[in-house]
Amino acid sequence: MATSAIRNSESQIRRAVKTDFRHIKSLADEHRHELGFVLGPALAAGITEGRIYVGTALSSSTILGFVHFRHRRDLVTKIYQICVQRQHRQVGIGRSLLDAVKDSAIELGQLCILLKCPEGLPANIFYQQVGFALLGIMTGKRRRLFTWKLSLPG
Repeated sequence: MATSAIRNSESQIRRAVKTDFRHIKSLADEHRHELGFVLGPALAAGITEGRIYVGTALSSSTILGFVHFRHRRDLVTKIYQICVQRQHRQVGIGRSLLDAVKDSAIELGQLCILLKCPEGLPANIFYQQVGFALLGIMTGKRRRLFTWKLSLPG
């Protein structure tokens, strides 16, 4: 993705900037059931380091969703959180956020993308639909976690 924005009919994907912090943290807090507690300092570092993309409405630049990730040195990209406002789901924003991470990972020569998702969330169906493979299920602090992997062209 480098620095250019990705657009679909509803939204635009771009790197988060410092002024987005309050909106991203609020969105994460609204979805605490799905994401768990997301630490503000981790989000602030992610923004500063260019590791958070946001999906914004084309008409108002309102943040509709975000993805927080890291390209690791072992050539694995790890997604920590991905979230889209409930009323804006199923219109391509989540897919666009994942595509932005995927494009960036491919550009850097990463081998795969990994993420964990709590059992019972509709997001697990979404990950399967966009090409992730279920690697396994592990016991989490409060519920089981599905581990998903998307292999990248190498």
